[in-house]
Amino acid sequence: MTDSTWFTAQELAGLPGFPASDRGIRIKAKKEKWESRPKDEGKGFEYHISSFPPAIQAALLRKAGKVVVGGMTLDLPKDEPQLRYCKEAVWDRWNKANTKAKEKAKTKVAALQAVMALHRLGDVWERLYPAERHRIVNLMVERVDLVPGGLKVSWRELGWKALIGEFAPDSIGAELVEMEVQ
Repeated sequence: MTDSTWFTAQELAGLPGFPASDRGIRIKAKKEKWESRPKDEGKGFEYHISSFPPAIQAALLRKAGKVVVGGMTLDLPKDEPQLRYCKEAVWDRWNKANTKAKEKAKTKVAALQAVMALHRLGDVWERLYPAERHRIVNLMVERVDLVPGGLKVSWRELGWKALIGEFAPDSIGAELVEMEVQ
């Protein structure tokens, strides 16, 4: 891959919904009139990412460590090794904490749950019906104001909690996300 927007037939072969062979990719590209350019080295062509369905675009960008947000392509943070904690030590520290520290921790957990819910939602957003997208936006957003330099979004606190509940483990939202991933 020469950069994160141009791909060879070999790189595309076998992706979900794509032919398994280089030749099959070339035939599909010609038939669907994909944007292409000659490869820098060797024979053949490279195909621009805009020619592919959104799910394939996202998968290719993710593989390259990138994501598109608001029309900008950004680098994803590098995965860091996961730390392991002793469950008993964590609960021991929790039990020794005062009420103020516990409330602060609960607030941080709620924020984390909101981020996780939004992450899970991102996986299925493109597949939602427009009416469902509208419902979720109305659930989450109280008000949008035009301010110098952009928009100011006022969030509904109860909307966050409702969305988190819909994507919590063992909920219908979490089950649907798992089914989409499989």
